[in-house]
Amino acid sequence: MIKRIMVPLDGSLLAEQALPLACTLASAFEAELLLTSAVHSSDQYGHYAGEENAGDLEEAGRLASEQYLSAREQQLAAEGFRVRIRTAPGRPPIVISSLCDLEGVDLVVMTTHGRSGVSRWTMGSVADKVLRTTDTPLILIHPTAHGTPPSSINRVVVALDGSELAEAALPLAQRMAKSLNAKVHLVRAVVPSSLVFGAEYLPGTLPILEDMETEAKEYLTTTAAKLRSKGLTVSAVVRTGIPAEAILAEATEAGDMVVMSTHGRSGVDRWFLGSVADAVVRHGDIPVLVVRSWVPLDKPQYEEATPLIVASIPPVIPVPAIHEHEEVVAAGKPRPAARTSRPEARGRQLR
Repeated sequence: MIKRIMVPLDGSLLAEQALPLACTLASAFEAELLLTSAVHSSDQYGHYAGEENAGDLEEAGRLASEQYLSAREQQLAAEGFRVRIRTAPGRPPIVISSLCDLEGVDLVVMTTHGRSGVSRWTMGSVADKVLRTTDTPLILIHPTAHGTPPSSINRVVVALDGSELAEAALPLAQRMAKSLNAKVHLVRAVVPSSLVFGAEYLPGTLPILEDMETEAKEYLTTTAAKLRSKGLTVSAVVRTGIPAEAILAEATEAGDMVVMSTHGRSGVDRWFLGSVADAVVRHGDIPVLVVRSWVPLDKPQYEEATPLIVASIPPVIPVPAIHEHEEVVAAGKPRPAARTSRPEARGRQLR
């Protein structure tokens, strides 16, 4: 049950675009809203303002944040919501993650951009670090400068790959759908050899691809039946292609929110933020609910490889890391981009 929903705010209109959906969820679950803000600590101020002024600057920042949050609190309380505010000194990812534990937060709703636009609250920065450091489910909203913030969810797209790790997102997706009276749409991607190896045809792979599609359909049929038995309206589809593109296509055509796990068939090296979930958030326009799952300690972390070419294709084509700023070395020259050991993606690219 979702009893407390955190909404991290930084005083910007971009960050506030998380409020409409958070309020919808608070109404559906009869949950409390916890509005939070991170304040620069005296240690952070001391680096550029001097230690003698750091304490005063921290106190001024705290008062300004509390005044801003209090205004939002009064506004939402007047609309009938149960609201509290909380500020804490420190860097936003650390503050958000710590308050999730201290306050017993069940869900975080936040935007991927904040006060300074793309250069600050972007994936790879605050939202990315929050997901890496907290076990609390996280709804990420891609804000727009002139768009209408999402406020209702009528259809939930759940991304699966056949693994227990990916299925970790199902219980929360089920609760969301029931509380919001929303439909559930399951999607699973099958990756053909041509997208990985750049070939139209590899001997013997077509029958294997057909078997994979059949297995995927049977899996979704079974999963959908289980959800229908719990009173949900469920549909399902198998798409051939890159997982992130398949999820985005279904979300664009038939969804108001994507629900997915950060880990999947191959464990932490595959469905980790920076791969499928990262790509869906970066390139999609609808909210993404990310549920962090873990590899069970009593099971192998990685599945044993199979000699079949198509069956051993990784389910994710990694998305290249995006660096917001190049570091500068002492000599004044840009630091060369770090080399990565991951294979480069072949085939279609997300646009």
